[in-house]
Amino acid sequence: MLISIFLSSLVVSSLAAPAKDLTEQQLDDFYTRLVYWNKCSWDQKAAIKAGWESIWPVQQYFADNEIDFNSAAALEYLGPPASIQAYQARIQEAIKQHATIQGGWTDWFSWRLHVRCDDPSKLCDKCGNSGPWAYTSQKDSDSGLARINFCPRYFNAPNFQDQIAYGKSANLQTKANMDTYAYSKGWVWYHELLHIDWAAKSKDQNHITDIRFVMRDVNGKKKPYPATGPLNNKILTRNSDNTGFWTSRNADSFTSFALSRYVQSQIGGIYPHLPLAPFRPISPSGLTETHGGQNMDIQNDGTVFYNASAADTSPVADACYVDDEGGGETTEITKFSAEDQYSSDYKKQWEQWVEDLGGSAESSGGNSGDVKPLPSDQQPTCSGTNLHANFPSSWVTTDGHASAGDLLYRMRDQACQGKCENIQGVPGSSGNPSPDGYLSAARQGDNGCEYSVKIAGDKELYFYATSDGSNCYGATEKMINTCIHDKKNDAGWINGPNYGEFYQVGVRGLNGDGSRHGKFPDDRKTHLGYRQVACQRTDNGKSDLWYGFRVEVSNWDDGDYGRTIRDHAKKCGLLTKWKYEDEQSFAFSDGTKADKYASWRLPYLIGDRCGEKAVEAALGLQSGSVSCKRGEWTEVSMF
Repeated sequence: MLISIFLSSLVVSSLAAPAKDLTEQQLDDFYTRLVYWNKCSWDQKAAIKAGWESIWPVQQYFADNEIDFNSAAALEYLGPPASIQAYQARIQEAIKQHATIQGGWTDWFSWRLHVRCDDPSKLCDKCGNSGPWAYTSQKDSDSGLARINFCPRYFNAPNFQDQIAYGKSANLQTKANMDTYAYSKGWVWYHELLHIDWAAKSKDQNHITDIRFVMRDVNGKKKPYPATGPLNNKILTRNSDNTGFWTSRNADSFTSFALSRYVQSQIGGIYPHLPLAPFRPISPSGLTETHGGQNMDIQNDGTVFYNASAADTSPVADACYVDDEGGGETTEITKFSAEDQYSSDYKKQWEQWVEDLGGSAESSGGNSGDVKPLPSDQQPTCSGTNLHANFPSSWVTTDGHASAGDLLYRMRDQACQGKCENIQGVPGSSGNPSPDGYLSAARQGDNGCEYSVKIAGDKELYFYATSDGSNCYGATEKMINTCIHDKKNDAGWINGPNYGEFYQVGVRGLNGDGSRHGKFPDDRKTHLGYRQVACQRTDNGKSDLWYGFRVEVSNWDDGDYGRTIRDHAKKCGLLTKWKYEDEQSFAFSDGTKADKYASWRLPYLIGDRCGEKAVEAALGLQSGSVSCKRGEWTEVSMF
């Protein structure tokens, strides 16, 4: 591809200023390199920018440091030094080039990246909640630029820096587990940039894609796996056949390595060694599923088979994790690398990790305690009613914006480590809600918690867990992803395998049935801000020969002076008297002040509800939900 060949010839840029030192204006200027934003809402734009910015410190880390190919992270995600020696220069080159795609780097060519949210290749919904977070093309068919399309799953992913903040204060087994930091918005950004040839200095022969591997069971039946996520990447690296060839072409091998090295620098120098890498001749088959022990059988000679009876713990369906230009190659793994490929220090450390998990290097036996783990195939019960089609995509927090999923993950990150006090970005704390607080938290038993956040004048978002620990993380993630994100129900619950163990998340009426927290005051309608909309006709009917519209909005701005509304309204006919200005006095029925108003005129002979349809299309509202009555304000229902 011409553009790829040209851009890959760029000389590595020079650093103008560390990303953390950039001014707000410099950040705004830098974000202009992301262009077009097809069908991306204001909230989605903010989430895309936040995900990219969250990995700038990772990129800066590798701008400042050469790769230590003897480090545990390199051994586990890239391969033993002797096995990948011929590929080390290429790996270093890709990581260094990737480090320039961040705020503060300048070069003589101002690159641009096409961003989309409209799923041009129709891959986002292919596999539901198991589908891709994003996918990439070297050349968008419309712009000719390299392009990343972000799918709904991306916007439900947690923030990478939030995950690190949680890991710092978590117990050791959570802190040292890369699954704690995986599948964030930052993870997706780091991974997808690697697919772009100029961002990784790739050429056709070393293009970085998504590699798969195949394993056989004892009967010879093959099973494919995507080489994505910490565990599967470690399995790919254990492959005895041309290790460096495969890891140097697999985007998630780079991502797992880079983020694990950065995480290590942020959590006190502790290498996040979990999930445990399978190793010959010791099989960790006695350990829990979360550490990969039940997925394969390893023979003393290094021959490896997948366990056909084990549950599939892959985070991504095999058929779904591909870029839109075709997936990468596939390698069959029949043997793991010999022990002499690894240093004695690493092997001793690995054996210590096994013992720390309750197993032993000799028997791989032991157990993880009296608490029964949540079965990997257990699914939540999604109940209640469907969320309204206009259910807000995000709320205003003290640190930006957060979706319902983001808020629930913030509750999870506290409750599942035994805390029941406050959550990031929401005013308030445990006990009875303060007059200016939107949060209530109540301890349940010894280790459980109920969190509730006031998301509207008469609605609350809640999270309930009877206990902390790994079951809490697993159960609540399933409820959030399956019930809230995927099925869009207003409630989901799971009964755990231990006595009295129960988890639930959802949306309910303020201080509704089942709530155990201190009551939110009934006479206070204030709440976390979200997009609110009201409309009114301002004309006098036929005598005016035109229709007048005025729309009041809060917590919405398209970043283009409201032109999104204007452009849709223009499709109705000749538009005149257009205004988009700050609102000075209008308040919604719950007391929330409007931020902006838009007003315009349209010819009297326009199509039925054309003005209302323009507002619905511009703001992404349900068809038929906007009503503009002459001389009467009508608010759009969101719940």
